[in-house]
Amino acid sequence: ISVSALLAIGAASAPALAQDMLVRVVDVGAGLCVVVVIPDEHAMVYDTGRGAARCRDAVRELVPSRRIDLLVLSHSDSDHIGAARAILEENDVATIIHPGDPR
Repeated sequence: ISVSALLAIGAASAPALAQDMLVRVVDVGAGLCVVVVIPDEHAMVYDTGRGAARCRDAVRELVPSRRIDLLVLSHSDSDHIGAARAILEENDVATIIHPGDPR
């Protein structure tokens, strides 16, 4: 099932509550950056966009604790890992998943 299908199913179900998950797809132009926050200050970042500013700023806004449970980098293209260094420098990241492909 695709991410868009999951989001559509979630949107069609019960109204969102304050304790529900927050998913922000950050406008980074070409590339991808998704920041997910769930209750009890748990956070995940999926890809980090091309440049550092937009994704990093979204993480600053949505994860004030500066603790990220999971950083997933889908692959090493620059439009998916651009802000990874800045996010790693500013946050305590517990787990990083990356395929290790050199680009």
